[in-house]
Amino acid sequence: MWRKLILIFLLAGGFAILLFIKPWRTEKIERARIIDRLPIANIIGQSNLLELSEDLSKTLYYYDVSFRDILSPNIILSRSKKYGVDTQSPVYFFGNDSLSGNDWGILFSVSDESKINLGILRMSKSITIKDTLINDQHYDYSPEFDLYFAHEEDWFLIYKGEQFLSTLNRITTAKPRSIHPRWRLFLNTVDFKLDHLVAEIRLPKLKKYGIKSGFIQLKNDSSHFIVQTSVIHFDTLAFQLKEGGKGFPMRVYTRQLINLNLDFRSLKSHPNHPYHHFIDSIASKIGFPVESFWENFDGNIAFRRGGIEYIREKYIVSELDDDFNVREVSKSRKVKISNFSLFLNTNKSPEILFNKVKSKGIISADGNKHRFIFSPPFNHRLSDSSMIFYTSHYEPVVNPLLNNQVMWTINYTPVQFYIDSTTTKVIFGRIKFPLKKLINDYLK
Repeated sequence: MWRKLILIFLLAGGFAILLFIKPWRTEKIERARIIDRLPIANIIGQSNLLELSEDLSKTLYYYDVSFRDILSPNIILSRSKKYGVDTQSPVYFFGNDSLSGNDWGILFSVSDESKINLGILRMSKSITIKDTLINDQHYDYSPEFDLYFAHEEDWFLIYKGEQFLSTLNRITTAKPRSIHPRWRLFLNTVDFKLDHLVAEIRLPKLKKYGIKSGFIQLKNDSSHFIVQTSVIHFDTLAFQLKEGGKGFPMRVYTRQLINLNLDFRSLKSHPNHPYHHFIDSIASKIGFPVESFWENFDGNIAFRRGGIEYIREKYIVSELDDDFNVREVSKSRKVKISNFSLFLNTNKSPEILFNKVKSKGIISADGNKHRFIFSPPFNHRLSDSSMIFYTSHYEPVVNPLLNNQVMWTINYTPVQFYIDSTTTKVIFGRIKFPLKKLINDYLK
């Protein structure tokens, strides 16, 4: 009897251990996450596509853009589900500053790989897509746009460039939890709940200016498309913002505007700073006295260009008199010039800097006016701590400075750059593009 009971208990215990260990169960293989697969590049970024679409769709509707419905979040979500792409998850992008400027990729999460080919088939009705064999693997390729398409169970890649195989190798051979340190730092730094498209930029050609990297975040309001920026330097900044200062107001006719009030003491005391070398390289082309400039300049500069001004210009012609002798005759004519104004403040008498620049031939006398090399003739006035130059008949008004900004007209589009704040190594700013102009030029 006891033997039977012991045997039953042993069998029950062994069965319990068997159930606990489950030797027949196949161990689940951990797959690499999409963030483990991300390739490294000069430019890396992430977008919350639906939230970004929600922000932009309001603007597109406001300006009555014809294809606004296609970019609405509901349409994007429904179509992406239909073709197996998960647009509710983050979308990652990357690119390199190649000579062709066409090296970039976008990596999506996949919700149903079986539907991806349906999407590519649907796309092939609009653009040419061919089945391409690379290293015994089949991929879809659009020769029309030089686009590669590749996908597996949980990712979908769109790539344009010459590094398709190396990019694909990084994605397909990634090991679990092997996210690149730069991607890890980027994803842990940015709050993607507030910013729906963020990118980090590290370009080798910017290192010579002491710039380590830059971050951009895209936003928009009812009138402007805004790129918020932060530029990170390797070493201490060459300047810091200063309170006060003066600047020119922006007018309807303004095409270029600079209003800055900066503390350049750090730059003045570090002649080997990359910014110092950059300024020296430009100044040397015209023999500008940089050392005298830094000794006298106090950091506040304002420049405005735009509008038309008419001046009387004298010129000499050769004419024949009544006896057919050649003689030179002085005449004048009305000439149309571009209007500009320049204001500088100084920490010493501005006459010292003015005379130094004049001695180099950069400023020359023209009657009762002066010229900057090939500039139109201008009037000027020197005060105790500032100098102002202007081509108009009346001295322009300078107002208290409200923002450190630069406005430059590029392809007839006024682009505004702002310096909002600085820390020891970082410049925070904004770039603003007028939405109405962009939409009228490119989207209508």
